[in-house]
Amino acid sequence: MRYGDCKAKTVLLMELARALGFEADAALVSLSTGFGLPDLEPSPGAFDHVIVRLTRNGETFWLDPTQSHQGGTLETLVEPDYGYALVLDGEGNGVERMRTEPHPTEPTVVIEEQLDISGGQHEPAYLDVVTTFTRANADYMRYLIAENGRSGIRR
Repeated sequence: MRYGDCKAKTVLLMELARALGFEADAALVSLSTGFGLPDLEPSPGAFDHVIVRLTRNGETFWLDPTQSHQGGTLETLVEPDYGYALVLDGEGNGVERMRTEPHPTEPTVVIEEQLDISGGQHEPAYLDVVTTFTRANADYMRYLIAENGRSGIRR
Protein backbone atom coordinates (compact mmCIF):
# COMPACT_ATOMS: atom_id res chain seq x y z
CA MET A 1 0.00 0.00 0.00
CA ARG A 2 1.31 3.44 -0.89
CA TYR A 3 1.52 6.20 1.70
CA GLY A 4 1.92 9.92 1.09
CA ASP A 5 1.33 11.50 -2.26
CA CYS A 6 3.39 11.78 -5.37
CA LYS A 7 3.92 15.53 -5.07
CA ALA A 8 5.48 15.38 -1.60
CA LYS A 9 7.61 12.34 -2.44
CA THR A 10 8.81 13.96 -5.67
CA VAL A 11 9.88 17.15 -3.87
CA LEU A 12 11.73 15.11 -1.24
CA LEU A 13 13.49 12.91 -3.83
CA MET A 14 14.48 15.95 -5.93
CA GLU A 15 16.02 17.70 -2.94
CA LEU A 16 17.90 14.59 -1.84
CA ALA A 17 19.17 14.01 -5.39
CA ARG A 18 20.27 17.63 -5.78
CA ALA A 19 22.09 17.49 -2.44
CA LEU A 20 24.02 14.52 -3.88
CA GLY A 21 24.95 16.52 -6.98
CA PHE A 22 22.40 15.17 -9.46
CA GLU A 23 20.20 17.21 -11.76
CA ALA A 24 16.59 16.48 -10.81
CA ASP A 25 13.35 17.90 -12.17
CA ALA A 26 9.70 17.11 -11.59
CA ALA A 27 7.89 15.57 -14.56
CA LEU A 28 4.12 15.45 -14.99
CA VAL A 29 2.70 12.22 -16.43
CA SER A 30 -0.66 10.60 -17.05
CA LEU A 31 -1.19 7.09 -15.76
CA SER A 32 -4.23 6.63 -18.01
CA THR A 33 -3.35 8.40 -21.28
CA GLY A 34 0.44 8.74 -21.09
CA PHE A 35 1.11 7.30 -24.53
CA GLY A 36 -1.56 9.55 -26.04
CA LEU A 37 -0.36 12.83 -24.49
CA PRO A 38 1.14 14.22 -27.72
CA ASP A 39 -2.28 13.90 -29.38
CA LEU A 40 -4.18 15.79 -26.65
CA GLU A 41 -4.88 19.50 -26.50
CA PRO A 42 -2.67 21.17 -23.86
CA SER A 43 -4.46 21.06 -20.52
CA PRO A 44 -3.44 20.82 -16.87
CA GLY A 45 -6.12 18.13 -16.51
CA ALA A 46 -4.15 15.84 -18.80
CA PHE A 47 -1.78 14.95 -15.94
CA ASP A 48 -2.55 12.93 -12.82
CA HIS A 49 0.87 11.99 -11.43
CA VAL A 50 4.30 13.52 -10.92
CA ILE A 51 7.67 11.75 -10.97
CA VAL A 52 11.35 12.73 -11.13
CA ARG A 53 13.62 12.97 -14.15
CA LEU A 54 17.14 12.55 -12.82
CA THR A 55 20.21 13.22 -14.92
CA ARG A 56 23.69 11.93 -14.14
CA ASN A 57 26.62 12.45 -16.52
CA GLY A 58 24.22 13.12 -19.39
CA GLU A 59 22.22 9.93 -18.76
CA THR A 60 18.51 10.22 -17.93
CA PHE A 61 16.70 8.14 -15.33
CA TRP A 62 12.98 8.26 -14.63
CA LEU A 63 12.12 7.69 -10.97
CA ASP A 64 8.69 7.25 -9.46
CA PRO A 65 9.10 7.92 -5.73
CA THR A 66 5.75 6.25 -4.98
CA GLN A 67 7.11 2.88 -6.16
CA SER A 68 7.74 1.08 -2.90
CA HIS A 69 10.17 -1.80 -2.32
CA GLN A 70 12.53 -1.00 -5.17
CA GLY A 71 16.15 -1.97 -4.79
CA GLY A 72 19.39 -1.89 -6.66
CA THR A 73 21.30 0.92 -8.31
CA LEU A 74 20.35 3.48 -10.92
CA GLU A 75 21.64 1.07 -13.58
CA THR A 76 19.45 -1.81 -12.38
CA LEU A 77 16.42 0.20 -11.26
CA VAL A 78 13.19 -0.60 -13.07
CA GLU A 79 12.18 2.72 -14.57
CA PRO A 80 8.49 3.43 -15.11
CA ASP A 81 7.34 3.95 -18.67
CA TYR A 82 4.24 6.12 -18.59
CA GLY A 83 4.69 7.09 -22.23
CA TYR A 84 5.38 10.79 -22.26
CA ALA A 85 6.25 13.29 -19.54
CA LEU A 86 6.13 17.07 -19.27
CA VAL A 87 9.38 17.94 -17.52
CA LEU A 88 9.16 21.04 -15.34
CA ASP A 89 12.70 22.27 -15.99
CA GLY A 90 11.83 25.80 -17.11
CA GLU A 91 12.82 25.15 -20.71
CA GLY A 92 9.31 24.57 -22.10
CA ASN A 93 10.22 21.77 -24.50
CA GLY A 94 6.80 20.13 -24.38
CA VAL A 95 6.24 16.48 -23.63
CA GLU A 96 9.10 14.05 -24.14
CA ARG A 97 9.17 10.30 -24.63
CA MET A 98 10.27 8.63 -21.43
CA ARG A 99 11.86 5.40 -22.62
CA THR A 100 14.53 5.65 -25.25
CA GLU A 101 15.93 2.12 -25.00
CA PRO A 102 14.09 -1.19 -25.38
CA HIS A 103 13.11 -3.15 -22.32
CA PRO A 104 15.83 -5.54 -21.16
CA THR A 105 15.54 -9.03 -22.55
CA GLU A 106 17.48 -10.98 -19.93
CA PRO A 107 15.42 -13.32 -17.72
CA THR A 108 14.18 -11.78 -14.49
CA VAL A 109 13.54 -15.08 -12.71
CA VAL A 110 16.22 -17.77 -12.69
CA ILE A 111 15.52 -21.09 -10.97
CA GLU A 112 18.38 -23.44 -10.17
CA GLU A 113 17.55 -26.94 -8.92
CA GLN A 114 19.96 -29.51 -7.58
CA LEU A 115 18.79 -33.03 -6.83
CA ASP A 116 20.95 -35.09 -4.46
CA ILE A 117 20.35 -38.84 -4.74
CA SER A 118 23.82 -39.78 -3.55
CA GLY A 119 22.40 -41.74 -0.57
CA GLY A 120 21.22 -44.50 -2.86
CA GLN A 121 17.91 -46.10 -3.71
CA HIS A 122 16.65 -46.58 -0.14
CA GLU A 123 17.79 -43.24 1.31
CA PRO A 124 16.06 -39.88 1.13
CA ALA A 125 16.65 -37.67 -1.88
CA TYR A 126 17.15 -33.95 -1.37
CA LEU A 127 16.06 -31.20 -3.73
CA ASP A 128 17.67 -27.79 -3.30
CA VAL A 129 15.98 -24.94 -5.19
CA VAL A 130 17.42 -21.44 -5.47
CA THR A 131 15.27 -18.82 -7.17
CA THR A 132 16.84 -15.49 -8.11
CA PHE A 133 14.61 -12.54 -8.94
CA THR A 134 15.86 -9.39 -10.68
CA ARG A 135 14.40 -6.09 -11.92
CA ALA A 136 10.59 -5.83 -11.68
CA ASN A 137 10.22 -9.37 -10.37
CA ALA A 138 12.61 -8.57 -7.50
CA ASP A 139 10.61 -5.43 -6.69
CA TYR A 140 7.41 -7.50 -6.68
CA MET A 141 8.91 -10.15 -4.41
CA ARG A 142 10.06 -7.46 -1.96
CA TYR A 143 6.50 -6.14 -1.98
CA LEU A 144 5.05 -9.63 -1.34
CA ILE A 145 7.47 -10.23 1.53
CA ALA A 146 6.63 -6.85 3.07
CA GLU A 147 2.90 -7.56 2.81
CA ASN A 148 2.87 -11.27 3.77
CA GLY A 149 6.15 -11.92 5.59
CA ARG A 150 8.49 -14.75 4.72
CA SER A 151 6.15 -17.32 6.26
CA GLY A 152 3.33 -16.10 4.02
CA ILE A 153 5.52 -16.51 0.95
CA ARG A 154 6.52 -20.04 2.01
CA ARG A 155 2.85 -21.05 2.26
